[in-house]
Amino acid sequence: MIDWDFGATGIWGIRTAEEEIAHVPGGEWRPFVGPHDRNRGWQGLLSDQLLGALQAWNDDGDLVMGRRAHEHTDEDRVAFWALGRELAEEVQRQLGADYEVLVVTDSGAWQWVDPPALRADRG
Repeated sequence: MIDWDFGATGIWGIRTAEEEIAHVPGGEWRPFVGPHDRNRGWQGLLSDQLLGALQAWNDDGDLVMGRRAHEHTDEDRVAFWALGRELAEEVQRQLGADYEVLVVTDSGAWQWVDPPALRADRG
């Protein structure tokens, strides 16, 4: 999912139902991904340029939608969300059909970049 939040990267993974209920077998551990390596899980799947653009977009969200929102116009916010949509489309292109990419709209709704009904028509 492509969405901004304070101090985030602009891209979020949503676990499947199977991943949500799965547990880590005894004796195994999963590394914590801290702020210094937040995009590590996406490296190799997405280009460094796209990861940088997502980070820059998220950082702009801190200003346009967050702490300094009062300094920005409605047009700034429209442009911010439009860029988020463009980045989500590029994420979908780079990840391919094995991933479903969602983007948050300016109204806060989640929207597929490539809706399932349209994917079925092409398949």
